[in-house]
Amino acid sequence: GFLDRLTGRSASPAPAGVFPSLAVDPAQASAAAAVETVSLVSIAKPVWSYGLETIPGILPPKNPPGRRIAFAQLATTGLPDLRERLDRPEDDLGRFARGLPLWLAETMYFSINYTPTAVLGSRDQSRHVLFPHPWTPANIQQIVDTTEGGLDFVVTGTLSGGDSNYWTINLHLWDVAKSRERKTWSMSFAPDNGDRSLVEFHTHFRLFMEWAAHPEAAGLAYAPPSRPSPWIRTLGISASAFLAEKNALDPAQIALPPALIDLVAENAVTSESASLGWLTFAARARRLGLVADLPAVQLLRTPLVQSVSETGVA
Repeated sequence: GFLDRLTGRSASPAPAGVFPSLAVDPAQASAAAAVETVSLVSIAKPVWSYGLETIPGILPPKNPPGRRIAFAQLATTGLPDLRERLDRPEDDLGRFARGLPLWLAETMYFSINYTPTAVLGSRDQSRHVLFPHPWTPANIQQIVDTTEGGLDFVVTGTLSGGDSNYWTINLHLWDVAKSRERKTWSMSFAPDNGDRSLVEFHTHFRLFMEWAAHPEAAGLAYAPPSRPSPWIRTLGISASAFLAEKNALDPAQIALPPALIDLVAENAVTSESASLGWLTFAARARRLGLVADLPAVQLLRTPLVQSVSETGVA
């Protein structure tokens, strides 16, 4: 199988934190002058699980760790208004570019074969970043070199289409040990109607990567989302709230339009992780003063969700 053919290094999971600065490729500097230097933020667990560390039975153990894989924020190519976007609060495009790698990292966290990390860009430890060009081999090597214990694989990608009614995503799986591209995936869809394409991709991705569940009772049971688009956006906004609470993002960078809150709320009942995602996001949004009121939300009725509802989010 795929895993049997590969060799690489393994190490304990890296904690969430900020890697050393990553310089943009000099050849691209003129086009990316607004993003001269960024930091890379490593999120080593499903972002909705932060604040639930004292509650048992949520995440599977990662000891010994599986193959180390990093999922990088998607590059958002072809944006004529990059400078203006960088000075505004996050929009749906940036949220999706951050949310998709968070989704794939979450997927692999619930596989016994992998120890994943999501890697997002940050400017001045206070602002979101949009990458205008695909990740270069030098950029990928910097992710590897600044990850404790190294990496076996890195997944990068591009999200093109901007504010149009048609997005195209291209993903690339890099084999670090062999220093080459191992696999590519491509999909196109309307931003508000991408679930079918995303489900098809996700099914193939898990099959190709030989995703295998942890034994029963090792963390909550993972269920792939039937509607990935709302979940990807939930993870994107959850990461923003998490980083803001850690003083790694200015709360002014967070935009919470009512339609987004409703999307996250309506999705909360679809799975245990979605219910926990709502509870942790809502707690942070309140603590950060981002919202005055939140809608009443129907959660999945399970003992775990009930326990978190009663205990609260740290």
